[in-house]
Amino acid sequence: MAVDRVAGGSREPTDYWLGHMMAEVVGLRRLVRMARGRWRIEQDYRELKEELGLDHFEGRHWLGWYHHVTLVSMAFAFLRSEQARAKKTSGVTLPMIRRRLQADLIHLSGKCPWC
Repeated sequence: MAVDRVAGGSREPTDYWLGHMMAEVVGLRRLVRMARGRWRIEQDYRELKEELGLDHFEGRHWLGWYHHVTLVSMAFAFLRSEQARAKKTSGVTLPMIRRRLQADLIHLSGKCPWC
């Protein structure tokens, strides 16, 4: 099943998405949602790299790399759950939650780990 979309108000489609669903009948909304899911994945990957340092590993072994990726993924899941708990109208972003969490941890420990 081919789905086309018209972008930028042009009369001709500019992007084409090809979907093969075997014998399953899938609605147009679901096809569009699946095709657009890539944007969310790319956005999450960018945040993992920029905010949580996914690309900062400089080790030499696979085990260390797995530990690093696991910890970054767990931190990302925690921050996303905190973001979901916040009110939707407050405009809370991932960097804001990360900074607030760092400040809370520094306050609880009584000293700044960077000083």
